[in-house]
Parts: sequence; C-alpha cells; structure tokens
Amino acid sequence: MVAQVVAPPPALEAPPAEVAPANEAPPRQWRDLVFVALLAIAGALATGAPIWARVPLGMLAVLVAPGYALITAVFPTDEHVDILERLGLALAGSFCLIAIQALLLDRAPGGLAPGSIHWAVTGTTLVLAFVAGVRRARMAPGWRVWGGSAAPGRTSRAVRFTRAIAVASLVVAGLSAALAAGRTAPAPTEFYVLGALERLNQYPREVQVGERMDLRVGVHQTEAGAGRYTVSVRHGDAVLATSPPISLNGGARWEDVLSVSLAEPGPDQEITILLQRDGDAAPYRTLRLWVDVVPPGSGSG
Repeated sequence: MVAQVVAPPPALEAPPAEVAPANEAPPRQWRDLVFVALLAIAGALATGAPIWARVPLGMLAVLVAPGYALITAVFPTDEHVDILERLGLALAGSFCLIAIQALLLDRAPGGLAPGSIHWAVTGTTLVLAFVAGVRRARMAPGWRVWGGSAAPGRTSRAVRFTRAIAVASLVVAGLSAALAAGRTAPAPTEFYVLGALERLNQYPREVQVGERMDLRVGVHQTEAGAGRYTVSVRHGDAVLATSPPISLNGGARWEDVLSVSLAEPGPDQEITILLQRDGDAAPYRTLRLWVDVVPPGSGSG
C-alpha cells in the first residue's frame, strides 16, 4: 500500500490594504492669505475706530501683513522657508516695503499724506497676496504650508534667515540709492502748533463743551523760496477756524492764535489742522490733536 501525502488547505490571506498614492497632495491651504488680506483691509478702515482697536490693527496691517504677502509670493510653500522663518521675514519684508513706498510717495503729487500711505500699504498687500495665491495654486503635488519636516541636507534656518535679510537689505539700499541719485533734498517748511507757555506738548488735553480753546499755529518758510498758504482747523467735516492768506518769503515765519470750540461731548476727539498751499489740491502739511470733550461743569479743573 502506498502512503499518500495530503497537503494542508491554503491559509486564508487578508486582502491587501489600500495604499494612498505617494504623491497625493494635501488639501490646498488659503487661510493665511485670506487672513492677511482681511487684516490689510481692516487696518485701512480702522482710522476712525477707538484707539484700543486702531493701534493693534494698524501695527499688524503695516508691520506684518505686507511682508507676509511678499514672502509668501516669493516662497509659496514650506519647501524653502518654514512658518517661523516666514513670520520673521514678514517683519523685515514689511520694513523694506515701507521704505520703498515712502520714497515713491514722497515723489508723487500728493506726497506722504495719511490717506495715500494707508491705501498704498493696503493695495500692495492685496496685490502680493493675490500673486502668492496664484503661485501656490500652480505648485506641483506634494507641497505643504505650515507643517512638515525639513528636507534632508537642507541649509540651517539661521543661515537661510541671514541670507534673506542680507538680500532684502541690499535690495532696499539699491532702490533707495537709485531713487535718490542726483536729487537734492529740499529743506522742509515747518508747520507746528503750540500750547501753554508756547510748548509743543502743552496744548489742552481736556475741554468742556463750547469752551474756547486757543491754538497758536506757526509756519516757518525755509530759505528754499517763497510760499503762499492758508491754515484751517477742522473737526470731521466741519471747519472750526481759518486763517487769512499767508504770504511768506524765504526765511520768514508766521504765527497766530486760532480759537476753536467743540459742540459735542466725547473722548478722544480729533482736531485736524491743515496747511494748504496755493495751487495744491491736497493739504501741504497736516497736524492732528486729540482732546477729551466733557459736559459743562464736569471738567478736571
């Protein structure tokens, strides 16, 4: 009789697990760019907000948002810079953009007016954020933002950060030299307001409704040439006082007292003093004072 070997039945094998494609890209991330754009718009619109909201919004919109949009437009993902480097370079990039915009606005017809500065910073941030979004949308699969580890052999963060700061400084220095080359800086026309004892820092900080407030306003024409001006004091859209026409030759000075009063109580009310030069559509110089207006009989005395 011949023995017959029977093979054991085959073991049951588990079905192979599904493996995600190695090159599958993470979902597109736009939250940082949307936040930067909203921050820039909020900073431009916060000029009339209370000071506790206006100051932090303005600082973030000017010192962080433009630089972050610039750095993200250059480096859309974390392949070359990570989040810490991106935030650090955002501050340096904002200072670079402010320097360039100040040089350009100073040569523009309107000059360095508050409105032109606000909208120049906001517009630059929005344009750079849009460019960053376009570049990020065109990136190949596998990119990441705000996450992931550094690639093998990647240069240290300190070296990359130092290189970026050096390049940004050279760019700003080159643009500044190119814009200022061959240009003689004119001596500025002085425009000032004096308070008690004819000091700059002693104008009234608190007045009562309807109380007369005397502001000694002065204009000093430099040796550069003559000028013809008008000074007006405004509270919102209301004109509180206006000087007669002022004609000054080179080196001359004008001072006079303009009396104003405020009709509505409220804290931190802004008084704007404008120096208008003949032939200019925009104010030539602007001064701003903030006073607390209290009901009659409730002042600090």
